[in-house]
Amino acid sequence: MNLVKQIGRHEFPLLSIVAIIKQDDGNYEFHLPYGVRLILTADEKRQYDEALVFHAHVLQVYGMCKSAGLRG
Repeated sequence: MNLVKQIGRHEFPLLSIVAIIKQDDGNYEFHLPYGVRLILTADEKRQYDEALVFHAHVLQVYGMCKSAGLRG
């Protein structure tokens, strides 16, 4: 499962980030596959981090439900 999320003015799959580079001006440069680069602000980086944590929790609950035998 690779969640596509709208963060700021960009929409991209959360798990497709290859590298995150902090720049001197406080922004972050996100490298995606095929040479795509996005510049995100510190607030957008925080939103990205929160979305990753939420996605991890969703996958944990999904795994617990599947191991309990629930269908879905």
